[in-house]
Amino acid sequence: MVSLNVKIMEYVFFRFNVSGLTLAFARSTPDAPLPPLPYKNRVDLDTPIHYPREPESQASKISSRTHRVPSVRVETLDSDSTLDFRPTIRSQRNFHLPRRVYTSHRSPSYTRIIRLEGQILSLISILRFHLRYATYPADTALVSLRLGPLPMYFDAVEELIGHIEHGMDCSQAYSAGGLVRLAQKRYFRHVRRQYGAKEAEKEWHWPRVLWFAELQSILEDERLSVGEALKSGWKWFMDCDGFPAKYGGAREWVVWWYKLETEKQAEFSDIFDVTGESLVSMARKFEGISLCDPEVLIHEKGACAQVFVSQKRILDVLMPLMLNPSTQKLGKCSLCNEALLKEDVGTSKETRPVEIICRHVFHFSCIRKYFTAPDTWICPACNRNLPAATTQPTTPTEVLGSCDKILRWLDAPVQITLPAEPHSYLAKLALIFEPAQKICENLHNWFNIPTDSYTELLGLSNLVLYLARDRLEAAIQGDVSKFRDVVARQLQVGARIEWLEFLERCHPNSPSVW
Repeated sequence: MVSLNVKIMEYVFFRFNVSGLTLAFARSTPDAPLPPLPYKNRVDLDTPIHYPREPESQASKISSRTHRVPSVRVETLDSDSTLDFRPTIRSQRNFHLPRRVYTSHRSPSYTRIIRLEGQILSLISILRFHLRYATYPADTALVSLRLGPLPMYFDAVEELIGHIEHGMDCSQAYSAGGLVRLAQKRYFRHVRRQYGAKEAEKEWHWPRVLWFAELQSILEDERLSVGEALKSGWKWFMDCDGFPAKYGGAREWVVWWYKLETEKQAEFSDIFDVTGESLVSMARKFEGISLCDPEVLIHEKGACAQVFVSQKRILDVLMPLMLNPSTQKLGKCSLCNEALLKEDVGTSKETRPVEIICRHVFHFSCIRKYFTAPDTWICPACNRNLPAATTQPTTPTEVLGSCDKILRWLDAPVQITLPAEPHSYLAKLALIFEPAQKICENLHNWFNIPTDSYTELLGLSNLVLYLARDRLEAAIQGDVSKFRDVVARQLQVGARIEWLEFLERCHPNSPSVW
């Protein structure tokens, strides 16, 4: 147990266990008795942390020597790497770069990059797609978890990757003292530069650093499968004493989670159990789907809109809830500075006055144009964030028409030939569930990232929009045959996109910046 002289806290405690770096934060006043720590193996600041590493087999050593993937990356001090002292390349270390840029692919630590930046992020993308189109369960509690804390957890994992790209790679801190020095050098320096010295003194920063350090340790544990690691990270996210519950706005969700029955918790956690076999068989789940249920059509409408929004293509029918003004004194519209006419209230005119949830009134055409810009669901009068749950009611046909307005100005969809089984794009994507060490040994099979990968990704991204539109149209028409064909094509194209992005994040020869 150690005491640190830091302005934002009186006592910080660290503990380490055999599963990797595990940290706990406790704050107390000097006069009050220290709370008992339910952790074992407390150590001093400079006690080394022994990360669990799988012993390198002789076969893997031979394989790494036989299939050498030439790399132009900067190599840092690692177990079997050396430093490149060329000043022009070493200066890149100060920029926001992925770990693969400055880590030797021959280092045992490269498997952590494949696990976190590659496998974990790919599984999150797969789950997001699956949950976007999967019908809601009958249990409203499970639906609320899918819409509430689960996206927050996925965002936290992506935020962890951002911290690592800023140099806050906690796997390189081999002692508690090393972690403190790393946080002061990387995390707090970045906070001071971005937000000022007062922001860096706030008490929640150290719990945040320690929580993300443990999350990284959990997700990079190669003794677990990819799904098991993501499930363990979810348990850490929902911890009652963790950073999300205390400072991250997830307190109500965490309390609600522990009020659920154990069976419901286990049922919800099953969504992380994705394997290569279940990924390949995903297309078969749509064989018996019925388009006669009105709930299916409503769900397809929302999923199609999410696909467009995820690519910053804002549909003009998606906007916060607007009602007739509740006040008699309308005044002027603050967006165009023109008068709001009382006789236009309740009509279908574009200039009719409408009131949003914060009770500010605008012309319908003015506020609609304002809300269709990306990331502007903020009242222009009071800067209040408007809740996305209170949206303007729309019909599937209206959403389809809004999609057509956007697609009219995009390039025509690319024409691709989908490979057949057993070499389909879904089958290739299933390789991400192989052990990270096996993926690392086979990187030589993708010796050069194609120079036109970025162009291919752009074309496929536009194709995803066309497929989402066609899927909604087939659902509106009730054409089951067309619907199945579009879904099968959508899954293959999505798998190809995710595979290219997986290689971009993991391959040592992929560009550092697209």
